[in-house]
Amino acid sequence: MKNAKWVVVLDSELKHLLPQFIEHRCQDLALIRGSIARSDIAALKKLGHNVIGPSGAFGFEYLVQMGSEIETAVADEDFNALKEIADRYEYFMQNYHIVYRKPEAVAEF
Repeated sequence: MKNAKWVVVLDSELKHLLPQFIEHRCQDLALIRGSIARSDIAALKKLGHNVIGPSGAFGFEYLVQMGSEIETAVADEDFNALKEIADRYEYFMQNYHIVYRKPEAVAEF
């Protein structure tokens, strides 16, 4: 296990979907950085929103928080805050650890 600062608990049934989810979040980070460089507020607004939904579904609450912070910084057109958020997003993506939760047994009646 890498020196993880954040532990993400994920249903083991979602394990096969995780690589694609992580790939998309890494792509989002690249798009966020590119949009900041271009001062593209519309793209950043969409990216902030797009990070929230899937991240919540997979239990990546820190990324949900990042998406919300992106939306707030975009509303304020605060590019310094956006750069700082992107840095924290990248750090998170390099320092999380997944713990898989086994599905609960369903009682038969």
